[in-house]
Amino acid sequence: MFRIAIISSVPPDPNRIAGALILCRWLDHPQIDWTYLEPPAKPKSLFWHGLERLSRTRLHRVFGPVKLFYEQNKLAVYLRNNAFFRYCAKNVREHAPDTILSIAHGPFYKIAHRVSKYTGTPLILLAQDWWPAFPKVNPKYREKEERDFISICGDSDATIAVSEGMFEALGKPENTEVLHDLPSEVSQDVVQTFEASAHPLRIIYAGNISTYGPMVEQAARSCMDSTSVRLEIYGREPIRWSEGTEEQFRRDGIYRGFVSPGDFPKVAADYDFVLAIMSFAPELRQRMRTCFLSKIIELAQLGKPIVIWGPEDGSAAVWARKSAAALCVTDESPEALRVALEHLANDKDEQVRLANAIKESAANEFNPLKIRQKFMSILKRVVASK
Repeated sequence: MFRIAIISSVPPDPNRIAGALILCRWLDHPQIDWTYLEPPAKPKSLFWHGLERLSRTRLHRVFGPVKLFYEQNKLAVYLRNNAFFRYCAKNVREHAPDTILSIAHGPFYKIAHRVSKYTGTPLILLAQDWWPAFPKVNPKYREKEERDFISICGDSDATIAVSEGMFEALGKPENTEVLHDLPSEVSQDVVQTFEASAHPLRIIYAGNISTYGPMVEQAARSCMDSTSVRLEIYGREPIRWSEGTEEQFRRDGIYRGFVSPGDFPKVAADYDFVLAIMSFAPELRQRMRTCFLSKIIELAQLGKPIVIWGPEDGSAAVWARKSAAALCVTDESPEALRVALEHLANDKDEQVRLANAIKESAANEFNPLKIRQKFMSILKRVVASK
């Protein structure tokens, strides 16, 4: 039995998405006994509640930076984090876990590193996204945050990089291995035999319609002019679309609301292809190069062929070119995406080839059993080195 203390700004939570859900999957193993250490909740002042509300209104341009300043005020952050460090160090000393696990995101991975050094407990870091590039990081401290991020990832007992791009951006440290996020294990009952589609080719996008909202809207509008391709959208609020778009897309059956991860396989079964998106925005370039769309890994389990729309140096596009397991469109024009989809709609042989290729990826690099085995081997090696 491996006893793990979780010190992470991203908590393990099966009801959330992204890192919180992935962390739960890593920990869901009969040989793992884990405890999540979290700071005691403190009541927020009326001033803070007011600031939070104002930062979500049309005045967010004024009050958003004020909220960010108070969140990242150096003295306040130091005092808050130092108290949490003492709490975690005391807990780790008393319970002596085999290792500490943290996602390298937010402030607490630094505390996990401090506790590891203070108590002599090994540390495993999950590098899933390029934290220094996130909007929550104060631009004044971004360069230092990046130096800290690279240094701590290189100083842990083991770091798991989510992509080759992450591994390279960290400087290819010896303690780091590339390992994709662990997908859910899908029942074979929902995996369909792919059949090339007659017109129109039905494509589903299910995911973020806030960060990627404008891209999704442009893609959908472009496909509305096509007779051979139809794109339909699933996602939760907040939605970043132009005024009146949500009402129009709902009316036309293009926007279908939110679908839960549990219901997604049944919904996706009615579509021919799945669209995965990465941003072309220059300010997000480093994040696109280093993260990897867990959605691709999930979709591979369903045997659903994938179309990737994103920058040429984004991790998804790099993977698609290397594996030839997805159609990749690296032109940011929505018209270029529509043309590529229309060509695909008229090429049944390519549709079948892509379906077979993604199944091959699911059986090998995206195989949850193989990914799990590699994670457990890293865990065993770290614990044995104590």
